[in-house]
Amino acid sequence: MNVTGRLIACGLLTLSFSTVADIDEQIEFEQLDFELVSLSETDTRVVRWRDEQGQPLTAAHLSPKAHQGKQALLLKSDGEKRNFIQSIETSFVGETLNLSGYIRTQDISQLAGLMIQQFDFRGNAIGFEFLKGLTGSTDWQQYQISTALNENTSSIRIGGFVVGAGQAWFDDLSVTVDGQDIALAKPYKPTLLAADTDTEFHSSSQINFDNVSQLQIDNLSKLAQVWGLVKYYHNAVAAGEYNMDAELFRVMPAVLSATNADQANQHMSDWLAKMTKVEACQPSCVKRDTNVALRIDLSWINDSARFGTKLSQQLQHIVANRRFESHYYFGFNSSMGVAVNNELSYGQAHQDTGYRLLALFRVWNLVNYFAPYKSLTTSPWQQVPQKFIGQFVAAKDKKQYEQALSELLSQLDDGHAYLMGDRGNQLVDLFGEQLAPVKLQYLEGQWVVSANLQPNTNELQVGDVITHIDGKSVKAVEQELWPLLAASNDVSRYYALQSRLLQTDKPQLTLTLASKKAVTVATVPIAEVYLQVLQPIALAEHHVIDGKVGYINMTTLKPEDVAPLMQQYQQLPQLIIDLRGYPLGSVWTLAEHLFAKPKVIAKAQYTNINTPGDFMLQDVEVGIDNPNPYRGRIVLLANEESVSQSEFSLMVLRQAPNALVMGSQTAGSDGDVSQFSIPGGYQSQFSGIGILTPNEQQTQRLGIVADVEVTTTVEAVKAGKDEQIEQALILLNSDKFERLVSSKSARL
Repeated sequence: MNVTGRLIACGLLTLSFSTVADIDEQIEFEQLDFELVSLSETDTRVVRWRDEQGQPLTAAHLSPKAHQGKQALLLKSDGEKRNFIQSIETSFVGETLNLSGYIRTQDISQLAGLMIQQFDFRGNAIGFEFLKGLTGSTDWQQYQISTALNENTSSIRIGGFVVGAGQAWFDDLSVTVDGQDIALAKPYKPTLLAADTDTEFHSSSQINFDNVSQLQIDNLSKLAQVWGLVKYYHNAVAAGEYNMDAELFRVMPAVLSATNADQANQHMSDWLAKMTKVEACQPSCVKRDTNVALRIDLSWINDSARFGTKLSQQLQHIVANRRFESHYYFGFNSSMGVAVNNELSYGQAHQDTGYRLLALFRVWNLVNYFAPYKSLTTSPWQQVPQKFIGQFVAAKDKKQYEQALSELLSQLDDGHAYLMGDRGNQLVDLFGEQLAPVKLQYLEGQWVVSANLQPNTNELQVGDVITHIDGKSVKAVEQELWPLLAASNDVSRYYALQSRLLQTDKPQLTLTLASKKAVTVATVPIAEVYLQVLQPIALAEHHVIDGKVGYINMTTLKPEDVAPLMQQYQQLPQLIIDLRGYPLGSVWTLAEHLFAKPKVIAKAQYTNINTPGDFMLQDVEVGIDNPNPYRGRIVLLANEESVSQSEFSLMVLRQAPNALVMGSQTAGSDGDVSQFSIPGGYQSQFSGIGILTPNEQQTQRLGIVADVEVTTTVEAVKAGKDEQIEQALILLNSDKFERLVSSKSARL
């Protein structure tokens, strides 16, 4: 994940005021040209617009440097986030909402742009889109973003932002629905279902207890399975007749009170009997598709010894007679990944045992039914409820609750599955409010200082090797943090450690170096340096090396810039395409210039809506008929910062006829994410689409294996050298290149 991706994880684009209900109600966007300052001479507030704290903007936010008219809105930042927003209490009939506007920037260090958020009737965020890649200094230019309208949207928020230092001017915004001005669009409000209006447990689960017996753990583990199957397979639940959180809190007390397994089974059976009867589906029963790549194992519902004969039969009946074409709790996003719907995040879950157990049950079942990679976890996913129930019951404060959630999510072995709270993934209750202003890299089995962000305050030098933190060996600190990190492999886990090793509540840390020297480093509030600590290695902009090698930085290449850049590079004999960071979605367009004809470059596993847990297999094709593709040599650069879309891009581009991958192991987290809420105001996600090679080989956890391995060394960091670029230039001009190309089919 590069800067753009990290902004979401760090919470830097998260609006920090409460819910849509707190904003002045209005049903249409106004003041999109920022010409009206106030409603009266004594009122200096900018009409309709608010800042990141929910406070009205004032005339101080306006500037005469307008795109047209008298004034534009100006956001200035010295490193903090700055937002301006406006909300309306409605949605619209249509497919796509578009926000466009003119933006001018000056010295933007990180990111500026536009954003759209969608909320359901409860105020829960259910959609977020923002402009990516706008940095530096630019003159007035029109930009736009689009998002699919969610059928559950009750309110919409639009605005702009600046992250990092710099300033940006915004003017002449425009909002359309399916290309039509929003003033002409038909308003839409979702119909509330019985599940929406069941609010009995919205403020408390009414379940609190301190200790749990082994019998209760066994019975709760069964309840997790039964509740999840009913949630995703029962026809009435799919239709929105039941709030399944509330149903869990209604049946859980009886299950907890059971004095043996049979009683618990009976309580669950009685609960099911009260729900809407599932009618026999004949002759319209759902038939399992034959093109199933992954088939969920539901054989446990036949285990009458464990669940009892009656409950087992009820579960079998629900599965056999399912028939729904849409579902209240899930759907599909624009990438055909699972969209998790109608999940409440509630309030102070760390103070409520029922909410905490709901968090465990929700995460476990989402993964069980919608994660294509659950069979790749180190610990069997079926054992997770038994393993974690005691820990979730015992978590009595935010730190313990965040620890339980982090350890649970780490069981997915999925780098996408990190925990986010109200300050993104800073998680200060768990890891601390302070951070040493030092960037680390794990190189050659050692922790190395790769950047000192405040060199005037300490004696650390780039290249210093750290062995101890406050007298504790860095290996011991690693072991403490290891179970809390979301990662697909060891490489990505070490990468995640870079920002955690020096996060603390202490005002200073003493770092012992390999030279035995002890250096005291003052820590600072985490918000001041977190983004800089996470900043990926600085990559060069597009340029030509030695007059013959075209260098492409995929982290800044926009789809619309591909054609002119490739026209410039078309006659060059060699390319270096750098994917050591997160790209901007340009791989599809770039592939059209590298392939002579369309090509299947991957297989994708998609959820089958009729049988949750089954995954269908589909070819992923890129390219067009191009009689004149680029024919030169290509080296693709990769490392631990190549994650998700970057890894997919590597999969695509390495199949160009003369392309090789050089670098080190990638993060091993490939596939579009499915996001969801967790009780307590937390969010997370998991890889919701499985990505395989064209030969149906696994990439998750393994990453993209380089044709030529080149790792960064401590000496290179000290010298400020980019060894991968240097080695790529050597490879491009060697006979070894052709030998590797001729043999690479065996490695695809």
